[in-house]
Amino acid sequence: MFQGRLSVLSLVRDEAERGTKRFPELKALAASIMDGKTAMIDDLTEEEFGIIASLPRKFSDTDRACIAVAQERSMVLATDDEDILAEAAKRGIEAFETEDVLEEAAKTIGPKRVKEVLVDIVSSGADKEFRELKLNK
Repeated sequence: MFQGRLSVLSLVRDEAERGTKRFPELKALAASIMDGKTAMIDDLTEEEFGIIASLPRKFSDTDRACIAVAQERSMVLATDDEDILAEAAKRGIEAFETEDVLEEAAKTIGPKRVKEVLVDIVSSGADKEFRELKLNK
């Protein structure tokens, strides 16, 4: 499913760093970025800017950039946003939800460690905030 290490746009890094108070699950992503375990994508191509311009304005700049990079570079997109998942499917972009990522992680790190991660997410309250966001769409 995932080859190499996780890559994120610098826009995502900025959102992760700003969003750790509201979404505690972003702490792990922010830490991974700070530790150099996550590859950064800072520069977009002209083709990616063209894709961004063609995407509906209902998506944030960050979301449009992620879709564009995933499409242009044939990368996997990980998100729990239903609208982004639908757009990815329309564009033929391989996309996974958090649950899918955890399933794949279980194959690599084992079910016990995945359960520990889930306990951390539930303990942080992040799952409730995420569910609430999905319900209020």
